Amino acid sequence: MSSLLYEEHALLGARFAAEGSVPVVASYGHPDAELAGFADSAALVDLSGVATRLIAGVAAPDLCSACFAGVQPEVGECSFQAVLTGDGSVASVGLLARTGDREYLCWDLGDRHQVLFAWLEFLAQIEQGGVTPFAGAEVEDVGEHLVPLMLAGPLAPSILTDYLREQPLPQAGSIASRRLDETPCLVACLPFGAGDAFLVLVPPQMARIFWRSFLSFGAVVPAGAHALLPWLADQLPWFERVAEETDKLTLPAHVLRTWGLVRREPTFVGARGLED
Repeated sequence: MSSLLYEEHALLGARFAAEGSVPVVASYGHPDAELAGFADSAALVDLSGVATRLIAGVAAPDLCSACFAGVQPEVGECSFQAVLTGDGSVASVGLLARTGDREYLCWDLGDRHQVLFAWLEFLAQIEQGGVTPFAGAEVEDVGEHLVPLMLAGPLAPSILTDYLREQPLPQAGSIASRRLDETPCLVACLPFGAGDAFLVLVPPQMARIFWRSFLSFGAVVPAGAHALLPWLADQLPWFERVAEETDKLTLPAHVLRTWGLVRREPTFVGARGLED
């Protein structure tokens, strides 16, 4: 969790847990109410501790096609995709969003992000026979430039619409640049559920303002990891398995396809190592 919102969480009575050297909100002392926010109203989660990478440059589409095993997104789309190592084992599952012809953003909501991004950076620099196939693709940590806030629940669309005015709300599986009360932001509607889970990427200098503004709605409940993680496990059939496995993770190809995490064409790294 970013120090930007630490004081905000403390004021709400947050209970913190250490994740490495980073304090993470475990709960605000009302776990049942926090979990109910996802189901009945709207839960607000600070995801500023989630690892974020920008992949950009002339070779970015080729790098993403090789590294991310799912159906490649068009500009304005986002999806969860498996990332496999050369032997077909699962490095992790990332949320990949295409924000331009040669620009992507990736987040890892689980605990295997170090493996995912180390592998991504290795592929970006790999050399074969004196040739660097992905030269011109740059991988950059942009966690300090974008503060992701999750707003999820049946009332989340109407709350966000209040900020968008005449702008359309992104649909499930899409990401778009939007002005929220005149502030340029990125808004992604996550590709699961009823289209009521959003990732709102706000400028760091506006993080506190938007945090307080969202909470000014009586229907919005702040939620910590103790509510977020079981909710994600209910929404995403693969989440618990990927999040809990700390060692090498090998899953059959048909399972990954059933979960929509890999495409049928074997044009990604690790495809040959997959077994049914």
